[in-house]
Amino acid sequence: PVVAAHDGVVRLARGDSTQGGCFREAGPWANYVILSHESGYETQYLHFSKVFVRPGQRVKAGEAIGAVGSTGFSCGSHLHFQLQKSGSHWANQSVPATFRVHGDPKAKT
Repeated sequence: PVVAAHDGVVRLARGDSTQGGCFREAGPWANYVILSHESGYETQYLHFSKVFVRPGQRVKAGEAIGAVGSTGFSCGSHLHFQLQKSGSHWANQSVPATFRVHGDPKAKT
């Protein structure tokens, strides 16, 4: 299962699609979950095969929210994970992120 990265509230969720494909026009078919966080950021999780949560539901970090899939514009099963400021368009920004548990993925080991 895919788990919530941080405590939050489900702002949007879709889990009724069974369709996907390796072409841009398949984009609207994606199953997804968008969580709003008290920090003013939100996390987006896309391409699920199943969604386990509903809008308005509170979730804790580590709680299962869906299952990896290949719905929407997807060429194979994977998780599209995105962090952004709440309310902004999904494709217009980049937010720096660090991975405290496993360290900086760009650091030499």
